[in-house]
Amino acid sequence: MAGYGLTRTCTIGSILDTVARAGGSTARVFRQADLSQRVVERPNGLIFLKDQFALLQAAAKEIGDPAVAARLSVEAGLKGLGSYGTLIAAQPALREALNVAITEISAALQTATTLRLSIEGRWASLTYDVTDRTVIGRQQNDILAIGYMLAIIRRFGGSSWVPRKVTVPGATLVSKSSIEQMFGCSLEHGETTSVCFPAEMLEWINRAPIEPRPLDPMPSGDSPLHEVEQAILSGLGNQRPSLNRTARRLGLAPRTLQRHLNDQGTTFQHVRDTALRAHAVSMIGEGDSMTDIAYALGFSDQSHFTRSFRRWTGRTPSAWRKTDIEPVPSGV
Repeated sequence: MAGYGLTRTCTIGSILDTVARAGGSTARVFRQADLSQRVVERPNGLIFLKDQFALLQAAAKEIGDPAVAARLSVEAGLKGLGSYGTLIAAQPALREALNVAITEISAALQTATTLRLSIEGRWASLTYDVTDRTVIGRQQNDILAIGYMLAIIRRFGGSSWVPRKVTVPGATLVSKSSIEQMFGCSLEHGETTSVCFPAEMLEWINRAPIEPRPLDPMPSGDSPLHEVEQAILSGLGNQRPSLNRTARRLGLAPRTLQRHLNDQGTTFQHVRDTALRAHAVSMIGEGDSMTDIAYALGFSDQSHFTRSFRRWTGRTPSAWRKTDIEPVPSGV
């Protein structure tokens, strides 16, 4: 399959407000990225990493602000990284915080991604790298990452702390001065996306630790159908997921996707029903209204969703919610 990485929607959650404040069309931005705006309503949800690239690229073009990725990360800070960010902010010192950030990034926030800490003499460097093959929007994503890396270090070094050096790949960087102003530091061209700082800062303590939230693990990706399921779920909106749209999101021809599914002994309808059933059960457990769930899954109305849910589970959504909340009496 395509081998796309995944990321939490919390990392781009404020993109709607940012585009709207600048007078841009959020609908157009998400349409260009082939996504529904509803994905940001669930900050713990998942989208392909390439979707994040595309959103950042489309937002920068829509509002004429190449520094939009820097703006998003600075405005969001560590809270923009969800439970992963709160775990980092709970650590007693920067060394422990970076160890958590490095260890947990692929497990809890973003796959196909690595963070590395290297120390040479008095200097330490935090480096970010993505193995996802997507090219368009990649530099915007690197800028977003730099903003979050700075947020981690400034949690311990203070909001006015300035790094020794920040590097970003790419021969040119549009709106470099605006990005530098947002970050409060200069940027240099480099082979990697990295932030360099004095190694002694690793011992700096957290003067305002917070209570962490439990981490939600990323999908393991062990199933050969995992990527198809994610293409279906991350493409949910106000229309039913189709074979053609799912194939397009995977960068495949519909017949190629069908052949892949046939080789796995399944069909697109079965994979779609399995993915939608799991998503519906999750939303029911979180207390979403049946109308909202129906719309989120691409059904035209609640009655169509109810019929499908009964076919998937043998129960109506309301009966499922009642059983899930109220214990079934013994002997039933």
